Amino acid sequence: MVARRVVLKDFLSPSPLCKLQALFQGSVPEPEPNFALQKPSIVQPAQHFVYLNSASSETNLDPDGYETVYAPYGQHLSHKHRLWLHGVLKFHTPLRLFQEAECHEAVHTKPVGQKTKPMSMAEKCESKCNTLPAQVLIERKIYDQQQNLCLEEDRTLYYTNKDYLADDNRITSKSSSTKSWLFTPTEIMVFRYSALMFNAHFIHWNNSYTTSVEKYPNLIVPGPLLITSMANFFRFSYPRLSKRIRQFDYRLLAPVFVGTPIRVCTNDTATVWLESDSTVHATLLAKGRFVFESA
Repeated sequence: MVARRVVLKDFLSPSPLCKLQALFQGSVPEPEPNFALQKPSIVQPAQHFVYLNSASSETNLDPDGYETVYAPYGQHLSHKHRLWLHGVLKFHTPLRLFQEAECHEAVHTKPVGQKTKPMSMAEKCESKCNTLPAQVLIERKIYDQQQNLCLEEDRTLYYTNKDYLADDNRITSKSSSTKSWLFTPTEIMVFRYSALMFNAHFIHWNNSYTTSVEKYPNLIVPGPLLITSMANFFRFSYPRLSKRIRQFDYRLLAPVFVGTPIRVCTNDTATVWLESDSTVHATLLAKGRFVFESA
C-alpha cells in the first residue's frame, strides 16, 4: 500500500522548551547545571515532541479528537481505541533553536505479524480474542534550515476495539535499578503537555469521554510525555554519557493513568523504564534503551 506523505514545518522557538521545563519542574529532575549536556540553543533528546506537530482543522479530526491522517488507511472509524505503542529515535545532528525546521512523514498502515518483542497488555488481549488489531507506522525525518538530517524517528500507533481490563496480562518489573525517581502525573501536567503538542485526543483531557466511551478508569498520560520523562531522567542520572546518545528505542507496555504514582528507573546498562508504584509487585509500564557513539 502506498504511504501517505505529510510535510510539517515549524520555527524552533525556545518558548515550548521553557514551558516543557515548567511542566516537569518538581516532578522529573533536569540534568544538573554543572553537567550541561548541550548549549541551551539545542533541543535535547526526546524534547522534539513539542515541535513539528500536525495542525489540522477540527473537520480533519476523528471523533476521538485525533488526527485522521494517522488512522489506518480506509479504517479511521472502525477502531474504538488508539494508543502510542513503540518507536525509535536516531540522532544525527543537533537540532538547533531559532531556525526553521521541516519534518517529512510517511504514514503506513502496518500489517500485524508474529510478535517477536514483548507485547503490551492490549496486544495480548487482542491475540486471545482472535481479533487482529491495526497498526500505523509513521516514519519521520526532521531537517534543519540547512537541510541537514537531524533526527530520524519511527512511531507505531496501535488501534483496537478491545476495552481495557485492569488486571489482564500485567508485566511484572524484574529489572534492578541503580537510580529511580517517583512522580505522579497530574491532570494539569497532561493537559499542558497535550496543549504543547496541539493534541486534541479526548483520552488526555476529556474525562467524561474517556470513562464513558472508551471505558478507561481515568485520563491517560500521553505516550510522548512518558518518553520524555524517561529520557530526561537518564540525562539527569548519567550526564556525561548522555552526550554520546545516538539512538533511543522505547516501548509502552500499559496505559498510564492520571493520578497513578509511577517510578522512573535506570541502571548502568543504559536501560530506562517506568513501573507502577501502587501495587505490591511493580507493574512494568514502559521501557527503553539508549545506544551511544564510540568514546
